[in-house]
Amino acid sequence: GAGAGAGAGAGEDADKKVGSPRELVVFERHLALRSKGGNHCHMNCVPVPRERASKVRKIFEQAATRLNFEWEVVPPPESAMDAQAAIASIAGDGEYYAVHMPDGTILVRKIGPNEKHWMAFGREVLGHLLGCPERTSWQNCMEDEEAETLRATKFKASFAPFDIMQE
Repeated sequence: GAGAGAGAGAGEDADKKVGSPRELVVFERHLALRSKGGNHCHMNCVPVPRERASKVRKIFEQAATRLNFEWEVVPPPESAMDAQAAIASIAGDGEYYAVHMPDGTILVRKIGPNEKHWMAFGREVLGHLLGCPERTSWQNCMEDEEAETLRATKFKASFAPFDIMQE
């Protein structure tokens, strides 16, 4: 079936708890593993400053126009299950690319057999919006092990109050 789907108001509850000045954008790429069978889904969650959140849809629509495709637009669903059903109604069991907007709207592109849709698409579009195109490749964001360990430790500590596995 369709991939996970971020669902309605992705990040809305977490944003209220943390009091962040950011909105969450989620993009996902659902693809078939042709040589192995089955499927695979990549989801990326990117915090976007609130002052730029209203521009997310426009910049993804502009990117689609440049690449000569159009998005199917799904109004904000009531639940994650409704989001999955809406994506499946567009893509069926096939491949797709979806962008979950801060307001809950979902842009979906069905990807046909043997059609290309590069994995860095969402990172490149958001990198442009956020003014950091050099960070669209994870290789350009590498840190040494000490810095990574420190960042992970700080993240774990800040996330601890929300970690349902620690209850």
